Amino acid sequence: MKVARLGDRFKIESSDKENLYNVDLAEPSCDCPSFIYRRNECKHIIAAKKFAEEEARTEKDVLEFVSGNDADIALLHKKFGNEKINQMIRLGDLIERDGKVRVLAKEL
Repeated sequence: MKVARLGDRFKIESSDKENLYNVDLAEPSCDCPSFIYRRNECKHIIAAKKFAEEEARTEKDVLEFVSGNDADIALLHKKFGNEKINQMIRLGDLIERDGKVRVLAKEL
């Protein structure tokens, strides 16, 4: 099941890969038939929760790894993935200069 974050919401691919469902964890809600008819937590909400938890865990791991010293950007990309490191730089959690990365004044 593929999961993509869209701001505060998620797009979740159906298990048959024929549909995409919108999940909002704040409510929580999903536009799949299972949630609409049963109003119980569906597998798409569970998948979005797991995805969000993994994202938060990975971010904490990156911050702990970089905290207190400059880290080589190539090593960070290899260890945590290009997408996550680039996202954290874009959001201002990390700052990169001359191939070195450091935490930008954020509490752990």
